[in-house]
Amino acid sequence: MGIVLDVQQLYTVTKKNFLREFEMIPIEALKGFHIHSKHRVPDLSNEIPWEFVFDRIPNMDGNIIINPEIHHKNKVKDAIKFCEERLHG
Repeated sequence: MGIVLDVQQLYTVTKKNFLREFEMIPIEALKGFHIHSKHRVPDLSNEIPWEFVFDRIPNMDGNIIINPEIHHKNKVKDAIKFCEERLHG
């Protein structure tokens, strides 16, 4: 049991406290992530600290769900590429 965290939504409600709030979520409770920037392809220039989010994933046990939650189907590949680059450096 656990949660699939919508990173954008957490950022929207926490803003400057995002890092602190994100760290408060027990790592064993996280089972996956919705990855998007306002339902568009995320970018490292976004206000969300994506590197920090993805740095936590290797410390997680089991299969992790990475859901690039993009509204435009022609941009899904770009979102997947963004996630793969973060995960595999």
